Amino acid sequence: AAHPMLNHRGFINLTPEKLLLGSDYVWDKAYRLSKINEMGLRFPKGVVFEDCEFHFKCFTQITNIYYTDEILYNYRVRSESIVTNAGKGNVNIKDLFEVDRHIYDYLVETGKLENYKNTYLFLIGRHIKSVLLPNQKEKVINYTDELLNHIGFPQNFEAAAVNENT
Repeated sequence: AAHPMLNHRGFINLTPEKLLLGSDYVWDKAYRLSKINEMGLRFPKGVVFEDCEFHFKCFTQITNIYYTDEILYNYRVRSESIVTNAGKGNVNIKDLFEVDRHIYDYLVETGKLENYKNTYLFLIGRHIKSVLLPNQKEKVINYTDELLNHIGFPQNFEAAAVNENT
C-alpha cells in the first residue's frame, strides 16, 4: 500500500493519529539540531530499536512537520545491520518492549498519556505484530505480559476504549 502522505508536499499538522503514519526510523527524516537540543532529546543507551523511542518523544513535542517526497538520502543495507538481523531473529527483542516501557513512562511523566493512549496502544500492537518469528513466540508473549502489567492495561486505558466507541 502507498504511504498516505506520499503525494503531499508541505507542512503537516502533527496529531497523535498522524504520528503513526510514517516510520519510526530516524534515517528517513531531517532534524534541526537546535530543536533536538531545545527538547533535550537523546537516544537511549544500551537498547536496540532506540529510533522508535527517540521518534516518539520528538514527535509528541512538536506540532507540525514539513513533508517532502523528494529523495534526499540513500540507504545502504548491510548484512550485519541490526535491521537485517532482527528479521532473522538474531536480535534481543526484549529491547523492543523496553523501548515501549520507556515511551509509556515518558508519556506519564510529561502528562501526555491521555492524548496519546490510542496511538500508544497501536504502537504496541505494531511492535508485537512485527515479531513474526516462531522461535520468539513465547518470549513475545512474556514480554507483552510484562509490558501490559507495567502500563496497567486495561484499567488505565478504559477511557480510551470508551471514547473510541462513542
